[in-house]
Amino acid sequence: MAQKRRKRSNRRRRRKDTAGIVMRLIVILLILFIAGLILWFIWHDRDLRSGVNALKKERYEDAIACFDASIAKGKDEAEAYRGKGIALYELEKYEEASNALESSLDKGTNPDAQICNLLALSYIGQEKYQESIVWLEKGIADESGSRELKQEMRYQLVFAYEKTSQWDKAKECAQQYLADFPDDQKMTREYQFLQTR
Repeated sequence: MAQKRRKRSNRRRRRKDTAGIVMRLIVILLILFIAGLILWFIWHDRDLRSGVNALKKERYEDAIACFDASIAKGKDEAEAYRGKGIALYELEKYEEASNALESSLDKGTNPDAQICNLLALSYIGQEKYQESIVWLEKGIADESGSRELKQEMRYQLVFAYEKTSQWDKAKECAQQYLADFPDDQKMTREYQFLQTR
């Protein structure tokens, strides 16, 4: 009988020891899994973050290289193309900027007022005024744009209509602009010019 008790006791100890070892292994594996996830997240968007930081520091060539690395890895492509488009615009590489910004939209970036404005200005830089009109009108219609951004886009819209010889549209936009921003002396002079057309 004493022997049976010892055997039962030994079996219980072995079960407890085995359960303890299994629990320790589970904890170790969980820690390794979490550490792996953290490292993956750090590596995952490193190029994108580096590109954004370079963009903020006005190191546009460096930013483009970082965004290109992110794109090549297939990581955060929409944001990477957006950042690349901004950097290219700042370098006055307007055709490349518009291509990158269009790619950003194709990859899922929301066509907000800022993107629309950058696309429009990129097309103006290429003297593609009709395309710029399309993006300026989309940007002006977007609710997310600030008052200052919308003012700039509305000003550029008058200019784009002039460049496409759409004088009536330019005059109409200038009149609407002055109704909202009556103190703008440049637009006042522009509107006076347009009345002679």
